[in-house]
Amino acid sequence: MSISSTALGAWPLPRAVLDCAREFGVAAAVAAADVALRSGHTTDDQLALICGRMSGRKGVDRARRAVRLANRQSESPGESWSAVVNDALGLPAPARQHDIRDGECLVGRCDFWWPDYRVVGEFDGRVKYRRANPTGRAREDVLWAEKRREDRMRATNVDVVRWTAAELRRAGQAEAFARASAGPGLSWVGA
Repeated sequence: MSISSTALGAWPLPRAVLDCAREFGVAAAVAAADVALRSGHTTDDQLALICGRMSGRKGVDRARRAVRLANRQSESPGESWSAVVNDALGLPAPARQHDIRDGECLVGRCDFWWPDYRVVGEFDGRVKYRRANPTGRAREDVLWAEKRREDRMRATNVDVVRWTAAELRRAGQAEAFARASAGPGLSWVGA
C-alpha cells in the first residue's frame, strides 16, 4: 500500500522532520531540519507553516522549538546538537559560520560567534582528526593546522571555546537536573 503525498501533507519531508521532534526530541529534529534546509529540500517558511498546522498535537512545543533552532548553516549533527544545548541553557543565540578576520585577511570561519562577548565556539567531532578524515590529510597535519588557526583567532582578541559530544551530553544532563531542581542557569562550556 502506498501513502499519497496528500496523506502526508503538501511537503512530506518537512512534516517528517517535525514529527521527529514530536516523537524523538528536539536535537534529532534540528539535525534533520538543518540537513533538509541546507540541501534545499525544505524552507524555513515550509517548516513554520506545517508546524502551525500541528497545533494541539502531542509534542508540538518540541516541533516549534526545532523550527526556531533549525539553521541551514549547520555543517554537522554536532553543530545542530550544540545549538539545542546552547538554547536549553539560555545562552544568547550566536551567529553561525562567522568569518574571523585580521584586518582584510581571513583567519578562519567558526561554528558559533557571540560578538558581544568576543567568543568563538567550536564543536569538535573526532572525524576530522582521524587518519582517514574526509580531507585525506594526515592527522598530525590536521591537528597542526587547527592549532595554528586557533592561535590566529586568539590573536584577534577573541576567546575560543571548544566542546565535544561528551560535553554536550553532560550539559544536557546538567540542564535537566537544573530544571528539575529549579536551580539557576548553568554555564556548560568546560563543565
